[in-house]
Amino acid sequence: MNNIKLAERYAKSLLDVATTRNIVDVIYKDVQYLKLLHSKSTDFRLLMSSPIVKPIKKNKIIEAIVQKEVNSLTSDFLKLLVAKTREMYWYDICLSFDKLYNKVKGINAVHITSAVDLSDDSKRYIEKKLNEAGIKNIAMVHTVNKDLIGGLVIEYNDRLLNLSVQRELFELKRTMSQC
Repeated sequence: MNNIKLAERYAKSLLDVATTRNIVDVIYKDVQYLKLLHSKSTDFRLLMSSPIVKPIKKNKIIEAIVQKEVNSLTSDFLKLLVAKTREMYWYDICLSFDKLYNKVKGINAVHITSAVDLSDDSKRYIEKKLNEAGIKNIAMVHTVNKDLIGGLVIEYNDRLLNLSVQRELFELKRTMSQC
């Protein structure tokens, strides 16, 4: 099974159960915690992807790490992933859950990458322009990538708007090589 489809199915199941129990926002916060755990803890990432660690031991470690931090549904869901040997896909499932949550809540996730840190005024200007383009209820995430040299890359609703100097130089190089 394709990892993306698998992640979407499990994320949808988690969202459905959370909706039934009326704890969608609680589970969303849990998913954000798990994503933070992914970015901060190499040991947890290795544990979840290791085929060597026995499922019983994995469940005990997972319980010790997340029990006080997340809802019992989230903890049980992680244990289910271990039981079904799907725990290596947990981060992909978290990303899919985010997308589904945003869709249900009508939130447009916008990811902006720039060569330098953007000022708050610049972020407000970009948000204003996106609103004028019909993109409302924006949740903006900004990252810096110095390789862009200058300009912006804006990703939203599975669309990519690349306004970077890096792309322009690539296009110029490609055009020059065709001559």
